[in-house]
Amino acid sequence: MIMGLHKWSDIGRNTVVWLVICSFTVSLVAPQAVYAQTALMPVPGARVETSETFTPPIVTGIQLSPEDPLQINFLIDTGDDQAAGDDLTAASQKLIHYFFAALTVPENELWVNLSPYEEDRIIADPLSHTAMGQDM
Repeated sequence: MIMGLHKWSDIGRNTVVWLVICSFTVSLVAPQAVYAQTALMPVPGARVETSETFTPPIVTGIQLSPEDPLQINFLIDTGDDQAAGDDLTAASQKLIHYFFAALTVPENELWVNLSPYEEDRIIADPLSHTAMGQDM
């Protein structure tokens, strides 16, 4: 009985070994699927050029009124977008909200945790109520 079990064990092991050898041989001979080119990736070994630089809209300055300290003017550089009209207004409002969020949220609450192992600690509660926190 033990002898029969041992014989089946050898047959199973030999079958697995031959399947692995056949799979390896077929993978060497058969043409490989071209996954990288479908994802617009360069051919392996090809030199990758740097992309063009891009400057987003950014707050470059703040102007305070001496008569009314709560009157704040923001100086916005449009960057490479050269946005105008409603697009510039939307981008400016977003940057201004980010600025005020960074001023009002305590420094120790300005963090985002991207660890997949701590789903209950993704973002600090005060930051999560701001536009900046929602975008982060």
